[in-house]
Amino acid sequence: MMITLFITMVVVGGVQYVAVDRALTNRALTQLAAGHEADAKVIRGLYEASPAHDRQGPVKELLNHVAARPGVLRVALIAPDSTVTAVGRQGHTPAGTTPQADMPHSMPGMSAAPMNAGHPMPAPTDAVRAPAITGTDPGRSVGERVDDSAARTVQQVTGSLASDTRLSADGLSAVVTVPVTLDAATHAFEVVRSTSDLRQQLSALRWTLLGTLGLGLPLGLAIFYLVGARGYSTRLNRAIQDSTTDGLTGLRNHREFHEELHRRVELARRHGRSLSLALIDLDGFKAVNDTLGHREGDRVLAKMGLLLSDARPEDLPFRTGGDEFALLLPETDAGGAQIVAERIREQVEAHIGGVTTSIGIADFTLHVPDAEALVEAADAALYAAKAQGRNRVVRSLLGQGEPAGASSMTNP
Repeated sequence: MMITLFITMVVVGGVQYVAVDRALTNRALTQLAAGHEADAKVIRGLYEASPAHDRQGPVKELLNHVAARPGVLRVALIAPDSTVTAVGRQGHTPAGTTPQADMPHSMPGMSAAPMNAGHPMPAPTDAVRAPAITGTDPGRSVGERVDDSAARTVQQVTGSLASDTRLSADGLSAVVTVPVTLDAATHAFEVVRSTSDLRQQLSALRWTLLGTLGLGLPLGLAIFYLVGARGYSTRLNRAIQDSTTDGLTGLRNHREFHEELHRRVELARRHGRSLSLALIDLDGFKAVNDTLGHREGDRVLAKMGLLLSDARPEDLPFRTGGDEFALLLPETDAGGAQIVAERIREQVEAHIGGVTTSIGIADFTLHVPDAEALVEAADAALYAAKAQGRNRVVRSLLGQGEPAGASSMTNP
């Protein structure tokens, strides 16, 4: 009986080890792809909302913004003919400065090529090169054609019979390729992400599982049940909590944000309730890190977490990226959300030194039919806030072509 129970526990433990590993990996990669599908929608929205003579600027800024996110190794926009039309520049651009060109643009003797050009474009002399990921990876340069393997993926994504996101991963990185339509031509939005964080989390979970089995079983089944299983349960609960909560600010993380967002949108649709979303970005945060050090930057983020946690009890704050935050406002229309967002902007300006906030808000309406559209509308409003000078709140007014700005008490 004891031998049978011992063998059963070993088998169950091994199956659990494999199942948890695969489930967490698949879930993380799926959520990764969903996040970049939302980015692709924002690219298309910015491109269509921008004037015809200046459509590259907002798209370029968004690519730089995506490239600056933690864990992003490379960002590129690839035309249907597999020519790289734009790449994202890693690192935030300090407030008050203009990013250098990383897309084809007008130069002496050279005209800007359209985004949907059907032929390779000459690379400007100051073109940005997206870095190689491995020793055999050629990297990405504006105007160059991608390698054959990437070209096949581009054709799968941009072809007339396929429009689904492609996801591939190895031990070092994950490549997400998302279709995005610009001027009736389907481009490929390619994002390469490091999987180091995922590998670390899975490694810690593996060691926890192996440690539980390896230490508990030799001590005997009785001790395993009384001590090992209880300790494992505690560590597992802590691991689950760590996977849903940002350790620095105490706010719920990016994954929790998307899960809560979909749940709240469904409730708002079902019961006809108001729901608003505010996306918040810290202006000048990179300068704080560069001049005062990362410890001071951590203090700024922790203060921002406390400030958002002290908002209205019914509001739900999240840290969604390095210096990016989100605030879900249930039972709140756009007007109420604008008041809350303006109060947050003023408090940051008054109590957190070295940074200000740009905030984009949108509410759940007939023109914003689902969670992805709500994020897209708020994100477009956030970029409008930055384009208008930062340190301000911009409210998305759908149906008028582009977000319209709300007031800011102070211009940066």
